[in-house]
Amino acid sequence: MRVTLFAVAIALLGAAFADEIPTEDNVLVLSKANFENVISTTDFILVEFYAPWCGHCKSLAPEYAKAATKLNEEESPIKLAKVDATQEQDLAESFGVRGYPTLKFFKNGNPVDYTGGRQADDIVAWLKKKTGPPAVEVTSAEQAKELIAANNVITFGFFPDQATEKAKAFLNVAGLVDDQVFALVSDEKLIEELEAESGDVVLFKNFEEPRVKYDAKEFNEDLFKTWVFVQSMPTIVEFSHETASKIFGGQIKYHLLLFLSKKNGDFEKYLDDLKPVAKNYRDKIMAVAIDTDEDDHQRVENIIKNGDFEKYLDDLKPVAKNYRDKIMAVAIDTDEDDHQRVTCYDDFEKYLDDLKPVAKNYRDKIMAVAIDTDEDDHQRILEFFGMKKDEVPSARLIALEQDMAKYKPASSELSANTIEEFIQSFFAGTLKQHLLSEDLPEDWAAKPVKVLVATNFDEVVFDTNKKVLVEFYAPW
Repeated sequence: MRVTLFAVAIALLGAAFADEIPTEDNVLVLSKANFENVISTTDFILVEFYAPWCGHCKSLAPEYAKAATKLNEEESPIKLAKVDATQEQDLAESFGVRGYPTLKFFKNGNPVDYTGGRQADDIVAWLKKKTGPPAVEVTSAEQAKELIAANNVITFGFFPDQATEKAKAFLNVAGLVDDQVFALVSDEKLIEELEAESGDVVLFKNFEEPRVKYDAKEFNEDLFKTWVFVQSMPTIVEFSHETASKIFGGQIKYHLLLFLSKKNGDFEKYLDDLKPVAKNYRDKIMAVAIDTDEDDHQRVENIIKNGDFEKYLDDLKPVAKNYRDKIMAVAIDTDEDDHQRVTCYDDFEKYLDDLKPVAKNYRDKIMAVAIDTDEDDHQRILEFFGMKKDEVPSARLIALEQDMAKYKPASSELSANTIEEFIQSFFAGTLKQHLLSEDLPEDWAAKPVKVLVATNFDEVVFDTNKKVLVEFYAPW
């Protein structure tokens, strides 16, 4: 009897302690006083170390709470928690927290870094992948429909025999890719009911093409992993804090940057026209639309606040799609202050529709990214490319693995034809790198010491009739 009473007392104390843990929007609030107990008694828990003044933490907060609420409603054993690192400095230091937010996932008390996205669906998908099988076993058509409806992107493998090389490769990739959901169907009757065939791999998504079948002749882990990444992204990706990690951390290392202004209607004007081109190269080049009206996008290059974001994206998607496995097309709203780090753009929507066909053609090679130059936070991107606002709408191409080499189209006109020529010239190797340069002063030759910039350097320095001594200096 004493043993029974003791066990009951312990259980009651545990329940009372659990009740004492404060929560905010289904997120546990941890401190030094309760941290170790919660971690040791919770099998799966994601912990955010944050600072109240941190802008990125504030942006994450609603998505983090949304993810916690979703898991709570599903009665999942996975919990989400947060720690105010400014108040719990010793706790933060013990886990090597150097910036905010830092997210650590604890599985049976063992911490690993969180590497998923910052949207609620991304967080939930990553956590489920870390705590469950690599692919969900689907046993009914109703379950399949529910999974497709519940996920923005989900990839199905139809394998009655999971011992085949293709099935093994599918499951291996499913286990490696943390931010995507995979499903496995093995019943032959169910495969037929879902309008598939044995050995098919099909990606379902709630945007653009809702059902995409893997139809390449060769199937291996590397090719499949790239295909999933390419198909899970829009033909032209709009640049934002949420998409930045996928743009720069994905498999596509050539980015076609489209600097547009949502305020001026650039997105609608250009994107539809450019999509066919982007689609053709999407496996090689990523097309990125950048809203130059965003102040934070000016950090990469100057962006004009013109505003036709969607107008251009549809046009550009076909182009981005063609090269999406090599180049990612990213749309950046330049009306967003935080997007000014990227560059300048006008008429966002106006250009995107025109460019989408081009982007679609290259989506396996190039990622097409739309950048809204109206965003203050995008101005840094304009600066990075040495662009001015009066150059928007415009495009640039960057090769991440070639020392960030930058390329500029020969024509200032932004259209499906000019972007198609631009991309073809890049892959043909006929394009020269675009080197940033100051404007050539009118009086550059007026004094004994001449002024050299990129535009007159070769002409002066490599003149065989002269001997030239050049000083390279920094003004400071």
